[in-house]
Order: sequence, then structure tokens, then C-alpha cells
Amino acid sequence: MILGNAARRRDQALRLADERLAELTVSLQRVELSNRELELAHAEAEMRSRVDALTEIFNRRHFGEALGAELSRGDRASSAVLMLDIDHFKQINDEYGHLMGDVILRAVAGRLGTIVRPTDCLARWGGEEFAVLAPDMDGGAMLVLAERARRTLCDEPVVIDGIRLELRVSIGAVLTGDGLSTPDSVILAADQALYEAKGAGRNCVRVYGARSGAVNRA
Repeated sequence: MILGNAARRRDQALRLADERLAELTVSLQRVELSNRELELAHAEAEMRSRVDALTEIFNRRHFGEALGAELSRGDRASSAVLMLDIDHFKQINDEYGHLMGDVILRAVAGRLGTIVRPTDCLARWGGEEFAVLAPDMDGGAMLVLAERARRTLCDEPVVIDGIRLELRVSIGAVLTGDGLSTPDSVILAADQALYEAKGAGRNCVRVYGARSGAVNRA
């Protein structure tokens, strides 16, 4: 009788231990699932903080960080940076409305996405301005890329609900190196080249000359 009671108590204890182990396993699985969901949520939030919501390409923050990372690799070849501004974009918004303007911005992002390499960074800099970072590129290749970008946007009109809109774009281009070794200095040089393109009649490419400060026509 004593042995039987002891056996029953042992079996009860084992069952209780098994139940507790099962409960603990379920609890651990729930914790792991919650952790995975939290990690995914953080990853998604981080990605969203780097992507422009309208055009679904990278935003200014990500572009700046990508440019800084590229410049920190001193052993790498020069990189090209293009700043692109849609000419007379305000007129499109004024005449057709901001919703049409948004469609145009998405179309521009889509077209530019067809000419960049997987290693390049395409971003919406702000408003109607876009930026391209193209690593490992010399001056000649930069000119080819800049003119290709211009023609991609300008050769064919954007057609929306039967409305044909002819796009024009001004582009400022700069090659890193020769004193342009920080993100701020590179962006400033690209901006100066862009302003020169605007002053030259728009719908053209200008290249910043790092040594002389001159801006040349592509």
C-alpha cells in the first residue's frame, strides 16, 4: 500500500511537471513569436524611415548616409553625384493640381529607376528634386549617366488620363575627390552645378569643376 501510494504521488508529480513544462514551452514560444514580430516591426519602421512614402524610393536621410559611407571608403574610386530638378514643376501643380504633381513625381522616380545600377542610390531629395549616387565612376561615365537621365525624363511625355505632359529637367553633376571628401561639400558642389544649369536655360547638364570651381556644359 505504501509503495502504491508513493507510485501514485510520483506519477502525479511527473504529470504536473509535464504540464508545467508544456505551459513553459508554450510561454517561451509566445515570447519568441513576440520578439520576432517586434524585430520585424523595428525593421519595417527602419525601412520606412529611409524610404520616401510618395515615390517609394530612398529619401534624403538614406541618401546622405549612403554618400557618407561611400566617401569613408578612401580606397574606392571616385563616385558621381547627380542632383536633378524638374523644371517648372510649380506650373504643373498650379495648372493640374497637386494630385497630378504627385503622379508626375512617381513617374519620374520610375523612369530614373530604369537607368541606375543595383549599386547606385536613387533618392528623392525633396520636393521635385531627386539625387543619384553612382559609385566607382569617372567623369566620362558620369556625363553619360547624367545625359541618359535627362533624356529618359524628357524624350517621351508623361501621359495621364489623356493629358500629355512634356517634362524638362536640370541636372547638376559632381565627381567626388579633389577636395570634395565630405557629404556637405559634395552636395554643395552638385547644387552649384544645378543652379548653373537652371541659369543656362534649364533642361541641360552642368558639371562642377572641383579644382577651378567652374561649371561646364555636358
